[in-house]
Amino acid sequence: MQDTLTNAARFVAALPHSQALGMQVETIAEGLAVLTMPYDRRLIGDSETGVILGGAVSALMDTAASVAVLSHPAAGGATATLNLRIDYMRPATPGQGLRARA
Repeated sequence: MQDTLTNAARFVAALPHSQALGMQVETIAEGLAVLTMPYDRRLIGDSETGVILGGAVSALMDTAASVAVLSHPAAGGATATLNLRIDYMRPATPGQGLRARA
C-alpha cells in the first residue's frame, strides 16, 4: 500500500503543470486525495475581482481525481481524463488558496 501512495505523490511532483501552479499533496489515503494550490496573482482571470482562472481550478480538480484513482490498491500504473465537464457554482474566493478533495 505504501508503494501505491508514494507513486501517487510522485505523480503530482512529476507533472509540469502541477509544479507551475504550485500544487501540493495535503493528504493521500486509499482512494482519497486532497491537493492544495496557493492563490497566485499570475492566475487571475478577472482583474476587477481577482478571481482565479477557471482553467487553473479545473486543473487542480482533475489532478486530485487522478491522484485519488492512483492511490487505490487496484489502480493501474496510469490514468487519463477522457472527459471533463465542470459547472461552476461560484468562483473561487479571491486571495485564498484552493483545496480539492477527490
